[in-house]
Amino acid sequence: GRIGSQLALEPNFVKEQFDILHRHCQENIQKDQHIINQLNAYACWMWHISLLSLASRPKENLLGNLDDYCVELKLLYVNDKRNSKARKDGRFIPLSDFFIKTLQNYTVFLEQIIEAYGSFFRQVFAKKKITVNDLFGKVIFSKDILPITVKEWQSRKIKLIPLSRNWVNLYMEGIFPKNMYSNWLRHFDMNFLMYAEEKEEKTALAFHLIQALYGHDQRDREAFHPHSSLIPNVYVQQARQQLQDNVKFLSIKHLERK
Repeated sequence: GRIGSQLALEPNFVKEQFDILHRHCQENIQKDQHIINQLNAYACWMWHISLLSLASRPKENLLGNLDDYCVELKLLYVNDKRNSKARKDGRFIPLSDFFIKTLQNYTVFLEQIIEAYGSFFRQVFAKKKITVNDLFGKVIFSKDILPITVKEWQSRKIKLIPLSRNWVNLYMEGIFPKNMYSNWLRHFDMNFLMYAEEKEEKTALAFHLIQALYGHDQRDREAFHPHSSLIPNVYVQQARQQLQDNVKFLSIKHLERK
């Protein structure tokens, strides 16, 4: 038997999952793939990278709007506990260099998609203009086969919908060797941030900084609150570095579209 949480995933297991995910997404975002395969694979990649890099909850419309990300300050304001009585305000998540590069790559990808398929999308979705914000964090839902002609697209009621845990779980069936529960990356992140390994020169993030990152700090003592004892600069720098190191430890590479 095993002692301890069944949700405490081993780093090697998570690395294997990302290797599988990378291979799938890398293959499906290429220009010779169906446009639905391209968009949905890249959005699915962004879902998993966001959960790993931002320690956020797997909510609908996870990526939010592109304008939410302050690349200059390397910060994102997240409020994923709006229904909680204990906490009404959100928190600032430091953006790692890996995540910023991933975000930039995704934006370039969407710009290329609009250049190639913009006029077609305007016809299919009956919009005067299609922008990056229209496609950012979205997937194309199609119940049946992949449509080819405009008539097929319209008759099958193709929908542009925001990423959600239900869609991702359905999409990932048969890709991962086993079905993963929706919060697996957030839980792995927390355990891994507390983990130190001398051989790998990995240090642990201080627990009060992890609480701030996850929105688990005490009410009226949240990071950046006037009564907080946390030093914002220490939180931002150390949390950002740890999130960057997590990705490096797992040997995750960026997607490449050739």
